Amino acid sequence: MSTIPFYKNPVEKIEGVHMTQALSGDCQKLITDFEKDFSKYIGVDHAVSTINASTAMHLALCAVDIKRGDKIVCSINAHPSIPSIIRQFDAEPIFVDIEEDTFNIDLEQLQETLKERKAKKLRGIIISYIGGQTPDLDKLYQIIRKSKIFVIEDCTNTMGATFNRQRIGSFNADMSIFSFMPFRKDIPAQGAMLVTNDDDLHERAILMKNHAIKKDQNTILSYVHDVVDIGCDYNMTGIDAAYCRTIFDHLDADIKRRREIAAKYNKTLGVLPHVIIPKATEEHIYHSYIIKIDKNRDDFAKEMLKDSIETDVHYMPIHMTKYYREKYEMKIMDFPVALRTYGTILSLPVYPQLTDAEVDTIIEAVKKTANNRQW
Repeated sequence: MSTIPFYKNPVEKIEGVHMTQALSGDCQKLITDFEKDFSKYIGVDHAVSTINASTAMHLALCAVDIKRGDKIVCSINAHPSIPSIIRQFDAEPIFVDIEEDTFNIDLEQLQETLKERKAKKLRGIIISYIGGQTPDLDKLYQIIRKSKIFVIEDCTNTMGATFNRQRIGSFNADMSIFSFMPFRKDIPAQGAMLVTNDDDLHERAILMKNHAIKKDQNTILSYVHDVVDIGCDYNMTGIDAAYCRTIFDHLDADIKRRREIAAKYNKTLGVLPHVIIPKATEEHIYHSYIIKIDKNRDDFAKEMLKDSIETDVHYMPIHMTKYYREKYEMKIMDFPVALRTYGTILSLPVYPQLTDAEVDTIIEAVKKTANNRQW
């Protein structure tokens, strides 16, 4: 039996029109049109293409001009790239525990953290949305507005999702980050978008992703320029743009398929012993299908692998990793919900290319493992 991988790249073949445009030397128009169409889809004024979500987040923090010692709130359950990028500015992450059911940042604890951290150095918050759904955004922004800090949304898991039928990324954040390749394993191309309604942040992000090189507008000579800051080269290539554009063109259809797979999982897995299915709103897009195993999660995953089904975990809490545990002298029980959740969560394959037969195979493997008391 061949292995069903945890993830497959969402595009097996780049659409010919995009590839032709990329290879014909018309890359800039391809990228510019892509940015315009993406910003229109999200419902914002500007979109800035870049290499991947990490570079997009770095650009976002460059744009808001993070300084040494600035404090930025984030979830203890964020991808490790989030606090890592904060630390690259010699700024300090302030971690908050998560909700038991959605794995997103706990809004009550967030409110308390912001009350306690009224110091001058509290600059902003990075909100990561896990699995394909958000917390209550009305409540979230009501809490944040009182603190007058910047907000960056980490939407790498929620591209195409909505809250109260409004597209994620079009709310009140200063900037939002989207990834076209959130699971970066054996990827043929990559790319991300930073979106914003702020003209100044948009202009600075564009500047900083091109080595902060500023062209002289008073001459037609393209090589006359100045360097006005310390920037990077984060420009998306034409091939990356063609690949990501193809993903974008199929986004809504892919979300529909993931929801179909999740519905089948929900119906059949919810009655099994030891398995708890996701608590989800109707707007969940199931970027990840995260179940909970009430005992011996790792042994459960090993049994699934014996049946040729790959699984994964999203994510290990930051305070359990060596660098942050030692740097901030965090104890294992400092974030009890994230700790407890980490010991039980398991992500099943849910990508659109799964056939109905493969979905049935995964379900049968979960059934077999759940009903086997030996593990």
